[in-house]
Amino acid sequence: LIVVQEYSHTPVATMQLRIRIAGYPNFEVEVGPTATVVDAKVAATAGCDIDPEAMKVVVSGRVLKDSDEIAKYCVNGQVTLHIARGAVTHAAPTASKPTAAVEVSTSTSSSHKLEGS
Repeated sequence: LIVVQEYSHTPVATMQLRIRIAGYPNFEVEVGPTATVVDAKVAATAGCDIDPEAMKVVVSGRVLKDSDEIAKYCVNGQVTLHIARGAVTHAAPTASKPTAAVEVSTSTSSSHKLEGS
């Protein structure tokens, strides 16, 4: 006798996300049933000051893509998301910082050349 058990994927009105971030107290947020990882990141800003673009979301040891739907990781409408800080990929601020460092390095090395002459 073989028993086949089917799991019904009953849609839920909202999903409860338990958020865990190092350096912050654990907290919970609610998102809609079609929420993606991006939606979860934005919701998580309610309990931390991390830029959503800098967040890496991990569930069961797997880093999720921004386009992944949270619902496929939920059990009974709940899931624990571990959030790690990543690098923000803004081009403008990153470009201005090295330029300032280069200018400082150049002026410092120039002054050393003048002192040695």
